[in-house]
Amino acid sequence: TGGLCMFGGFYDFFTLPRQVEEANLRLDYRKALENRRGRDWVTDYRSSGWGDRFRQEFNRDSPEKTILKAARNNNGVATPASVALEGDLSIDDAKKHLDEMASRGYAEVKITRSGTMAYLFPEFVTDPGKLDFEDL
Repeated sequence: TGGLCMFGGFYDFFTLPRQVEEANLRLDYRKALENRRGRDWVTDYRSSGWGDRFRQEFNRDSPEKTILKAARNNNGVATPASVALEGDLSIDDAKKHLDEMASRGYAEVKITRSGTMAYLFPEFVTDPGKLDFEDL
């Protein structure tokens, strides 16, 4: 039939690039939802602001990774404020995640000489002499 007397063919001729782009975008979105971290699935959509927002949302570090980065950068010590500063978390959320990691045995809760509660991640301590904790 030629697609309704070739009308369908003409329609596809002019709209096929947009249809392909939309199909690829749906596929990329589905893949990103299945694997939310580590890979940048929307590199072909740099020209649209949507692609940038999509990459920012799905490449955001997990709270656990943010905590570990903060501890590594501070001689194995992380505080709720340092974690909030390192990532996209509130201080209350950072404290909740730090408490959870401490309860699972990944960190030790310590008190600094200035009276601040801090979380020590021993595997990231590079200079034990610089640790400033009260002896309990």
